Amino acid sequence: MSRYRDIRRVGVFAASMIALCSTTSHASIIGMAFDAGNGVPVNWNDITGDASGNGTFTNLIDESGGTTGVNVTVQGYVAPIGSSLASTVPSHSNGLSALNSYAQPAWNEDSLIISNLDSDTVYKVWAIGLGGGSAPTDYSNNWTISGATTTSFVQTAFGGQLSFNSEVGDSARSFDSYAIELKPDAGGQITFDVTNPSPQRERGKIAGIAIEATGSAPPL
Repeated sequence: MSRYRDIRRVGVFAASMIALCSTTSHASIIGMAFDAGNGVPVNWNDITGDASGNGTFTNLIDESGGTTGVNVTVQGYVAPIGSSLASTVPSHSNGLSALNSYAQPAWNEDSLIISNLDSDTVYKVWAIGLGGGSAPTDYSNNWTISGATTTSFVQTAFGGQLSFNSEVGDSARSFDSYAIELKPDAGGQITFDVTNPSPQRERGKIAGIAIEATGSAPPL
């Protein structure tokens, strides 16, 4: 009888450990930002390209500083110095106040392609904009994020505001609260396409992008 109780205790302990792992297993965010000399958030990747803004960056690090094997290709960006409004910087364990440089879409249309992802994993994604000009009509980015599914939205902000996906940032909210979820395509890629309807000087500005693999239960 005692032996039976011991076996039951082991079974309960094992079940508890499985439940614990399934709720705490979580990958770290991979952040990518443009740097015009002001730096980027701690353990985010500087994806400022060449003179034309083009580049491929391999083995990106995550916010813990670990190498991930994830790659990103940046097409057609430049990165002049900007500034971000503190009231629009959401709370985050790795502070985001260094998101104060930006890239402007060359010819009003560009792409960022993240590759070497697990096509069976759901990822949280963030497209981060930085508003220019002095009125809402001065700034907009039209984003399409594509993987196994596609989501599209318009970013609008001005006067140094940061935008996270379709919303202007708020220092009272968390970075995580702005996330959109989707799976990569069958080839393990997520593509961020951005177009801008305004060819004038105050067209939209891009501060960066980020992804995070969602947690899942370990195999039994």
